[in-house]
Amino acid sequence: MVSLVKEYKALLKSPVPVVTWAVVTVLVSYAGPFGTFNKMPFQLRLAYWATVVAVSILLGLAVRLTIRRLMQGYGYWPMSGAIAVAMAVMLSGPLTWFSARVSTGLNHSSPALPEMFFLVFVVSLGVSAVRRILAGNSVAPEITPIEPRLMRRIAPPLQGRLIRCSVFDHYVLVVTDKGESKLLLRFSDALDELEGADGLQVHRSHWVATDAVTGHEMEKGRLMLLLEDCSRVPVSRNYRGDVEARGLI
Repeated sequence: MVSLVKEYKALLKSPVPVVTWAVVTVLVSYAGPFGTFNKMPFQLRLAYWATVVAVSILLGLAVRLTIRRLMQGYGYWPMSGAIAVAMAVMLSGPLTWFSARVSTGLNHSSPALPEMFFLVFVVSLGVSAVRRILAGNSVAPEITPIEPRLMRRIAPPLQGRLIRCSVFDHYVLVVTDKGESKLLLRFSDALDELEGADGLQVHRSHWVATDAVTGHEMEKGRLMLLLEDCSRVPVSRNYRGDVEARGLI
């Protein structure tokens, strides 16, 4: 498995952290939470929050990668709780000191250490909740999944829970938990017939089911998704943002 440093650098090449930093910085600068709206001029708020958000994102990526490696096999929320605690432990002290320095002479009392610890913990859990929602895994017990039309092309003994679909010569290889089928059709047509399945295209030649992804790793600078059938599917740069938005890495 590739080192954490290489995986971390690969994540930073994605436009998602930069876009997230820019959007969040502008939003919190205008909102001015924790009393910064009334006590800081906009220019100072912008510089303050740009620094805070940048440090939080950079540290958060490293913490998330580390926790996911250490807690493989645990559920989403135990890992999210561990990430939130780690972020609070590492960030609350520096943020308290930084806030106190920035508020000096502004008649603005910065949050105390316990308050900052709580704020960082809650915000981290909130970010995890948003990632969970974007991943499409929110609880909806009354909704019955729609079987994709592609399953009708598969022999009944092999019809099961979808894992992945891939281009295989002039065929589309469909893998379920019951076995594999080769279908003679274009990959674009197969994607159309996957409507209703919980998954996404991750490469021009690969589609994966969201609940079949068990992890990820880097191989020679390429992001690979690990699936429950022990396969490894590459993620191309064009689809990396979608994969991150679904919370798969």
